[in-house]
Amino acid sequence: MEKFALRYLRHVSRLWGLQPSYTNIEGDTAWAPPESLQFLLKALSGQPADTTEELAALESKAYQQKLEHRIPQSLVAWGGELKRFSMWIGHSSVSQKIEFLLNGKSVAHRSSPPRCRQGGHMIQQIQIQDPIPLGYHHLELRINGEISARSFVISAPQKIFSPEKKSWGPFVPIYALRSATDWGIGSLTEVKAVAELCAQYGAKWVSVLPLLAARLEGEDPDPSPYSALTRFFWNEIYLDVPRLLTKYPSAKAAALVESPAFQNEIQELRNLEYVDYGRVFRLKHKALKLMAQEFFATGSSPEFKDFAQAHPLLEVYVKFRAAAEDEQNYHRFVQFAMFEALREFQAQSPCPMYMDFPVGVNDSGFDFAHFRENFFAPVSVGAPPEPVFQLGQDWGFPSYHPLKIRENNYSYFIESIRSHLKFSRILRIDHAMGLYRIYAVPKGFGGKRGVYLRFPSEDFFAIVALEADRAGADIIAENLGTVPQTVNELLRAHNFKTMRILQLEVDQSPEKFLSSLERGELVSLNTHDMPEFATFLSGEDLDQVRDLKILAEHFHGPMKTQRIKAIENWQGELGAPLLDSCLAKMAQSSADYLVINLEDLWEEKRPQNIPGTWKEVPNWRRKMSKSISEWTADPKVIERLQLVQDSRP
Repeated sequence: MEKFALRYLRHVSRLWGLQPSYTNIEGDTAWAPPESLQFLLKALSGQPADTTEELAALESKAYQQKLEHRIPQSLVAWGGELKRFSMWIGHSSVSQKIEFLLNGKSVAHRSSPPRCRQGGHMIQQIQIQDPIPLGYHHLELRINGEISARSFVISAPQKIFSPEKKSWGPFVPIYALRSATDWGIGSLTEVKAVAELCAQYGAKWVSVLPLLAARLEGEDPDPSPYSALTRFFWNEIYLDVPRLLTKYPSAKAAALVESPAFQNEIQELRNLEYVDYGRVFRLKHKALKLMAQEFFATGSSPEFKDFAQAHPLLEVYVKFRAAAEDEQNYHRFVQFAMFEALREFQAQSPCPMYMDFPVGVNDSGFDFAHFRENFFAPVSVGAPPEPVFQLGQDWGFPSYHPLKIRENNYSYFIESIRSHLKFSRILRIDHAMGLYRIYAVPKGFGGKRGVYLRFPSEDFFAIVALEADRAGADIIAENLGTVPQTVNELLRAHNFKTMRILQLEVDQSPEKFLSSLERGELVSLNTHDMPEFATFLSGEDLDQVRDLKILAEHFHGPMKTQRIKAIENWQGELGAPLLDSCLAKMAQSSADYLVINLEDLWEEKRPQNIPGTWKEVPNWRRKMSKSISEWTADPKVIERLQLVQDSRP
């Protein structure tokens, strides 16, 4: 492509919300491939973008849309103050009477003198002077008494919740929990047991992976908690069937569960090293389906009717999941049971849940089918190339549609955040940068050829802040990786808690890292996408990702040498064992929250997940090497829990 045409392509791309370049993790400018920009322009506009004439048509269309909308389709008021915004007007409108109404009532405004923009259009800056109450509102522009434009206004608190005291909590991958009574996978009962045990050592919450509904039928189900079918309904595989039988008795289900063959199957699944999701699901499904049959044969219950009335999507969801009435009843029952179990956990556990809001949903799922126009189907969300993932990443699920989700006043996003905040006092927003821009990989192009797709800069963040304020919850924004400075400034300005991960900052001195930890932050040794701490210390994780072809060979040697040298420096300053000294120092820090991976306490080396892999390794399947009763009887684990409690009173 000619240099002039390439510059023009990048200019038009910006008008359509595409970011032609970004600063990569090494501080260099990376440019989006022209063919990717052209693909996305066509997908967004419905028009080709292959010639200068076609680009000119797209440029004209972008300006014409601004003139037709006149004012932004959405606006944000932080602390009730609406920022100045642009109003596009035609020449004939310059001298006409302009009025703004908020929810039907006139509001005062100031406007700047009109000035000419490209294409001969006139633009004015508007400042609404009246304060905007917290909540969602509709702003109307009237010209000579006629409605000319509308905007959806999000009025959010200036700063979200801040905890009065520092706290800590364990990271608990539910599927990995083992007990004397599990059915081959952990359940909410095991999580509650962990919460009660850790509460004895000062824990105030438990951190869990997404608990959302998944398609577990078939021989090879996808176990990833980040590939859910929906953000509105829950994964019934985490139900404790025997406990549920005491609440909703079923003679047939009880007889099945107590049968020798069934008990043998449970024992086999319990003895496996890795969770067999298909077998566990089929086993639980048999019992739960019998329970559902008896539950609805007697007319269900008043509580179920209240649940169904409060969840209008339930009937649509169960019909999406199954055609047969008995299977639909199964889904009705298990969703009611999960709702009740989560509500009981919230009410009874000494440690409430710190939930995880995933960045995407599966494009074969309910949300994509029912709310399809809110998603941008031609692309997958991913991450750009970096040394460990030199080919980039394609995560396989669609992005939000930057135009349609805004046109729909973000209703899908608002309701999905609310669904999580019913049961979560702390909510982690996975890949929070994705609320500002998302790395969009055109289907079939590969992870290296993605483009950053921009959203309105503050809309999503304001929605999260408003819903968290209404729920009395705190928000953790996962801001790891290639994050624009603008995003971090926005997060800090509004008191979103950000993340600091020791393993990502070990290249600096321990004193510098530990002294820089402050209020408004969460600190941890690692995350679920990183190696266990013992593996990190030895550098074995680098060997593994090299062998998997995720890390280029020429990066491996220097990175491992640098890692070992950094660890030696940390041990020299903090003393050995480094795990203990790091736990104590992080606990003593000013950070609001400290997350501890329980497996690090007994120096587990095998990872739970290796990003960038699928079939190559058993991600999201490995059970903990110690059962709950075993690790709570391990003197070293107890000593370290006591260390955390003593260091973080």
